[in-house]
Amino acid sequence: MFDYSKFNNMRYFFTLILSLTLVYATLGQNSKGLSSTRYSGIQGVIFNPAQISNSPYRADINILSPYAIAGSDYVGINFETLFDNDEISEDEVAFFPKADNNFLSNTDILGPSFFVNLNRKSSIGLTSRLRIMSSINNINGELFENLVDDFDDNEDFSARVDNLSFTTHAWIEYGLSYGYLLKETRSYDLSVGATAKVLQGAGAVYGNSNRLTADYDASNDLVTTTGSLNFGNTPGFEDGDFEFSNFSFGFGLDLGAAIFSKEGAQNYWRAGISINDIGAITYEDAVLNNYDLNGTVSDDSFNGDDFEESVDNNYQSTETIQDQKVILPTAAHLFVDYQVKGKFYVNVESAISLIGKNKATANRVYTYATINPRFEGRWLGVSSPLTVEQHIGFSWGLQLKLGPIWVGSSTAISNFISDSSRGVDAYVALKVPLFKSRNRS
Repeated sequence: MFDYSKFNNMRYFFTLILSLTLVYATLGQNSKGLSSTRYSGIQGVIFNPAQISNSPYRADINILSPYAIAGSDYVGINFETLFDNDEISEDEVAFFPKADNNFLSNTDILGPSFFVNLNRKSSIGLTSRLRIMSSINNINGELFENLVDDFDDNEDFSARVDNLSFTTHAWIEYGLSYGYLLKETRSYDLSVGATAKVLQGAGAVYGNSNRLTADYDASNDLVTTTGSLNFGNTPGFEDGDFEFSNFSFGFGLDLGAAIFSKEGAQNYWRAGISINDIGAITYEDAVLNNYDLNGTVSDDSFNGDDFEESVDNNYQSTETIQDQKVILPTAAHLFVDYQVKGKFYVNVESAISLIGKNKATANRVYTYATINPRFEGRWLGVSSPLTVEQHIGFSWGLQLKLGPIWVGSSTAISNFISDSSRGVDAYVALKVPLFKSRNRS
């Protein structure tokens, strides 16, 4: 049984960690469904750079847009009752351990950014972003639970982990986007776009294991393990802090294409496909430790907060200094947007990871599909996306646009009505849109 009492004295910290630093399959720049809408502006360029050349704006300026999302197929939270009592109980947090649980968090802050039309066919944009992604793939939930809970002295257990990988990575990127109206016909326009990105890597910590086992003997308080574990970090990240001072550099690329009906069409529609986050950052003189986990140790060896220190103190390792490439979360994005009538629209979007789940030193998004009905005009809008996502399941959100301010969450409604939410996100955006002189509203 999980010991809830150990978290009762740090209630809000525990809630923050579970809610905003565990799992999710996100694009990172906005709540699901928003970036493929008609008025997405610079956020839409991040989703698909081809959207820059067929926008209702002649220019769009982003002041600041912070976004955070997390979730897990290991933990479910009852947000409605979470803060009702002084202590966390089984009614507020439920755990779902299995052989291959997954965790991930994503924080994405879009800083000062803009795009502007150069002429009728060409547009250009500049973006600045801070991104921090953290993921754990294929961790045995029972083993994870016992490590967190310092083992149950009354119960033996055995666990096997296959293809474990984990990566936390922080970087800044500066993007130059260009979109071009490639083809015009009497019924539709075809646009293409690209964003070239300069990456400043702040640091990463990472690890993987092809296979390991753990057998716990409760009567003797012993843990017998087999297998091996790679555990590494980039220079300056030994203590898990990103200082954003000693950067490593890399390059990234987004590519997109989109097709749009003519503005005078009775039912306006749009569709597009893109591949985002192509690229990597290489860190020089990174440390990689290979641990031989074949042995038997006391369960007291894992007491405490620092897992790396526990492994380092109890198992033999071989240290290697090497250049380490950390791969961006490359993914394919698709969308279709349709004007039902007047200001009522519905759009469908999806993300598909192009990074394998077992890939070490890489973050990845999780596959999802969203349908997003909405009412949308130039300055006012409301939408309610419904999403089905790998490892998270179903979520239902609410998004509002009030002039230059956008706020929302793709999980807001489901978090309120569900007694076991496995994902949570929130965003806010402050923008200055400049509309074209002639535009359908």
